[in-house]
Amino acid sequence: DLGMCLVALGKRDEAASLMNEVRAEKGIAADSSVRICLLETEVNRAAGSADASVESAKAAVKLLTRSSPDDLRARCRLALAEAYCDQGKPDEAGEELDEAGSLLKKSASSRKAMLQELTGRVLLLKGQAEPAAGQFDKAAAVLRDNEMLYGMARSLRKAGEAYEQAGKYQFAADRYFQSGRSLFYGGNPQEAKEMLARALPAADKAGDAALRAQIELLSAKIPPKEAARAL
Repeated sequence: DLGMCLVALGKRDEAASLMNEVRAEKGIAADSSVRICLLETEVNRAAGSADASVESAKAAVKLLTRSSPDDLRARCRLALAEAYCDQGKPDEAGEELDEAGSLLKKSASSRKAMLQELTGRVLLLKGQAEPAAGQFDKAAAVLRDNEMLYGMARSLRKAGEAYEQAGKYQFAADRYFQSGRSLFYGGNPQEAKEMLARALPAADKAGDAALRAQIELLSAKIPPKEAARAL
């Protein structure tokens, strides 16, 4: 999954080059061809091309064989669902998520978190912010159980945004705070500061003075960006 890592690091050109090198090799196994299409999907998403992402994800699905493992099948369906979400097509995305869900029914892996996050995205596209927030909460719980704390913080942020959109400021403030706290103790103080800055007004709207005090206490532990660079 080197290519996926390169995309995650923002090295889209390097990922595309790796993809072309692998594709040029002879005798590539069927599942390897599927993974190349999945990488192409991520490269296209990073380039902001939703239409191309859909086509490459569809190609990955078509290349699946009877012997393809369920995890790979689920990855393909999730990739296609994500591409459909990028196109603003929640119904099509939902169909792919149903397929992925049946494959991940007994799974406790981080792949399940992606299923829940994408379900949240579909609900947001349908204007159902509060149910969407619940899906992001579930994703955060799965990532916590898999000790993927940075991903957990991201899911908590998404939950906070959805709760805020739904006007549930108490929940929004709590999720932003939890995200900020996780980022702070995970060694990402400036990202934590951004989350805490979002938690404060939500706590004020909720009238939660106790939570505001906790947010301010943690914020005070974060040095200014210039000071942090000097350390």
